[in-house]
Amino acid sequence: MTSVRAVMQFAAQNNYIVNQMDVKTAYLNVPIDCEIYMEQAKGYEVLCKSNEPLVYKLNKLLYGLKQGGRNWNNLLSKKLVDGRFKQSNSPCIFVKHDSKDIIFLLIWVDDMILVSTSVSLLDNEKAALSQKFKMKYFDKFLNLLESTS
Repeated sequence: MTSVRAVMQFAAQNNYIVNQMDVKTAYLNVPIDCEIYMEQAKGYEVLCKSNEPLVYKLNKLLYGLKQGGRNWNNLLSKKLVDGRFKQSNSPCIFVKHDSKDIIFLLIWVDDMILVSTSVSLLDNEKAALSQKFKMKYFDKFLNLLESTS
């Protein structure tokens, strides 16, 4: 939370543009890295020939599994680094520069806050992320200094 507050303060002081996104069903996008089995839901049990309940072998991660957060973060970090972002010392902050503009991307589980000097850079990164993941956008841009006056 300290990293989020620091970047938001920096955005307010420098009149940067802020936008928020959410990755839809983020954990369901992550490949599973081990075999995981789970019991059947009550009322939906299917029995085998010996009259014992079967178990499910998962093909995708589910929310609530201990591997979910780590695997999601690893996948997202790799995609961002492949997209020329650099991870800061804080594991939830990624930064990308072009010739004159900068964009910060803050990660909080499956939510993202984008802070940029340029609407076009912000739009380009949103489009690039949308090609990789299903996103929910909070469409309003927020100019922190204008919103307080």
